[in-house]
Amino acid sequence: MMRKDFEWPDGYRSALVIGIDDVHPESSAEGCDCGGDLEGGVLSLLTDFLERHPQVKITLFVTPDWLYLPQPTGFRFIQRRFSRGSLVDSLLIKLFQRRWPDGRFRIDQEQYRKWCAFIKRKVSDGKLSIGIHGLQHFQTYVRYSAEFLYPNTDECRQKLRTAKTLFNGANLPYTMGFAPPGWGITNSLIDALVSESFNYIAGCADADSPVSPAGLCKGAGIQGLPIYFPSVIKDKLVNVPRNWDLGKSSVERAEQIVKIGGLIGVHGHIADVYHGNKLENGVTQKNVQHLDELLHFLEENHPNKVWFTAFNDVATYLKTLQL
Repeated sequence: MMRKDFEWPDGYRSALVIGIDDVHPESSAEGCDCGGDLEGGVLSLLTDFLERHPQVKITLFVTPDWLYLPQPTGFRFIQRRFSRGSLVDSLLIKLFQRRWPDGRFRIDQEQYRKWCAFIKRKVSDGKLSIGIHGLQHFQTYVRYSAEFLYPNTDECRQKLRTAKTLFNGANLPYTMGFAPPGWGITNSLIDALVSESFNYIAGCADADSPVSPAGLCKGAGIQGLPIYFPSVIKDKLVNVPRNWDLGKSSVERAEQIVKIGGLIGVHGHIADVYHGNKLENGVTQKNVQHLDELLHFLEENHPNKVWFTAFNDVATYLKTLQL
C-alpha cells in the first residue's frame, strides 16, 4: 500500500539517498582513516562504488573542526555522578577527558588543502554532495558526541555560522543540510537551523521498525517523525529520514520500502571502528559490497522506478510540493 498523498517526481515509485557521517581529515597514520587517506583509503571505496553506479549520489556529512574522541569508561562512570559545570566536573574534565587538540582537524588549514581539493573535484563531478555534521562533534559532558545537546539557540546559531565559515575558508562547497552529531537534537537546534535558512536535517534514524506507510521513528534522533517519507518541521526545515543501515539492513527491507513508495535512506559512518568505538556500519569492503548488492537488486527489479538522488534534492523537491 502506497501513501496516497505523496508522489515522487518524473514517475518514480520510490527514492534512495546515501549519507555517510563523521567525515573529517583524520588519517590512518593518526589512528583512524576518516577520509584522510584519500585515494588509498575509505574515500576510494566510495568513489570506486560511484564509478560502478554512476547514477547514484552520496552525501558526505563533514565535521569541519573535529575534536571528538571516545571517553575512558571510568571517566564516564564518575562524571555522571556530578552535575554538568560543577567544580568537580571541571576538575574531572581537566584531568581525564580525551579530545583532540583545538584545530587539529580544522579543514581550512593549509595542510588539508589537498584533502579539500580531492573532495571538491568529486562534488564538481556530481558524484558527491556535502552536508554539515556539526562544528566539532564534541561537548564535555555525558553524550560527548552530541555537540548540540546543551547550547541555547544563539549558541547553536554561532556554531552553525562558524562551521559555514570554515567550509568557505576551505573553499569546500556544501549544501544547507545538517546531520546532528550524536543525535543531540533540541528545539534550540531546530530553531537555529530554521533561523540560518538550512534546507534540511537528517534528523532521525530507525532501521528496525516494521515498514509501513504510516511508520514513525522509534530509533535515534527526533521521535515520532515519518521514517519512510520526508516531512517538514516548523514549515521550513525538511527532515530526510534514514531507515536502511549500511551494516545490517537487508535487500528485503529495501523492497518493502519501494512497495510503499517510500524513501530508502541509507545510513553509514566513514569509520567502522573509531578508536575502539564500534559503529559497525562504516565504509568497509564488506559494507560497500552490501551496498552494491542493494543497487544491483533495485536496478534489476525496479528499473527506472527508484530516484537515486541526494538529501538536498529531496528537500528541495518536497518544498516545491508545499508551495
